[in-house]
Amino acid sequence: MKWPVILGFFSIFIAAGMSNASGLGGGLLFIPVLLLIMNFYPHEAIPISKMVIFAGAFTSFIQNTSVKRPGRNAKALNYNLIIVNSSNLLLGTVFGVTLNKILPNTLILFLLCLLLFFYSYKTFKTFLKFYREENNQDSSMGSQMNSSRNLDINQPLDQSVQRELNKEQYLLRWDKLQFVLVPFLIMAILSILRESEMVSKCSTLYWILVILFIIIVLLFDYFVIIHIEKEYSYRRTINFPYDSKDINWTRETIIKLCFTGFIAGFIAGTIGIGGGVVLGPILLDLGIHPIVGTVTTNFLVLITSSSTTFQFILFKMLNYEYGFFCIIFSALGSYCGTYLVNTYVKRTGKQSFIVLILFIVVVISAVVLPLSSLINIINDYKKGMNIFEFESLC
Repeated sequence: MKWPVILGFFSIFIAAGMSNASGLGGGLLFIPVLLLIMNFYPHEAIPISKMVIFAGAFTSFIQNTSVKRPGRNAKALNYNLIIVNSSNLLLGTVFGVTLNKILPNTLILFLLCLLLFFYSYKTFKTFLKFYREENNQDSSMGSQMNSSRNLDINQPLDQSVQRELNKEQYLLRWDKLQFVLVPFLIMAILSILRESEMVSKCSTLYWILVILFIIIVLLFDYFVIIHIEKEYSYRRTINFPYDSKDINWTRETIIKLCFTGFIAGFIAGTIGIGGGVVLGPILLDLGIHPIVGTVTTNFLVLITSSSTTFQFILFKMLNYEYGFFCIIFSALGSYCGTYLVNTYVKRTGKQSFIVLILFIVVVISAVVLPLSSLINIINDYKKGMNIFEFESLC
């Protein structure tokens, strides 16, 4: 237990508290901590970061089970966003983790830096948007934020509307979870088969298993599109009280979110960040409540981190000794950060605070990561290593 290790554990505690409170996941901060403070190489740091992200996301998810959606009596967890993205996130992680084995450390770090600068700009714009809305004294703005698109708030609810509203108060909705659990189990089985001794690397059977999972995900996307369109059409028919922060579930929007989920999973597996980094700003751009976006992306980060951790275990790329202590500090930090932020937002009603934390996390990473990247690249070059060498998948 040398001082860099102790400092690294403490940094993970702080990073987990900030990241999971905003739904970001934590990869943006965990990677620099593991690289710069604890002196891991990227191919070592990324698998450990996945374990740490999983522990923090799981802790925050448990805490957020009681969080309500602003505007109506419903859970903040948006299941339609989850089922649209979950299977595509898993598909993305399969390709991302595979690519991570091939890419040189230099390229992985370079891609990380580019992504950080982009999302620093993106999250700052989003924060300004919500901050201005909250500080706008025009009463019409407050009315617009919570106004019903389809139903007068003073109109009595009929039984059909009430049944639909009651569904949103349940945390475990098996009609939705089947679109999450089944693809996850299929991914796990196919990954085990693909990495077993029975299947040779890059053999015909190896690629058949990959193609099979792609086909399964596309089938699930089709059924998800039908399911959401049918539900949305029915709710519009009965005048469900949607408000301005609900998503207009057109087919174009659903397909866009499916593609976004794949990209988020691919980046998460390749570069070692949580899928929430990609999904969080996009969900905010769609106009949903920051609380809903945070709780929903937190659940999706839980899916991607568990998927990538599982695959890194299969690839035998995980350092369990350090990983065990890292997840303990991640869980503790996540609990403290989520509790403090939820308490503040509940007391003040300022949801822009969540976006501000997200922005701070990204900016810190955008400063720290390039420095750590440059130090590692220079050290590798001095040792005579080929910093641009690609590894062979097979």
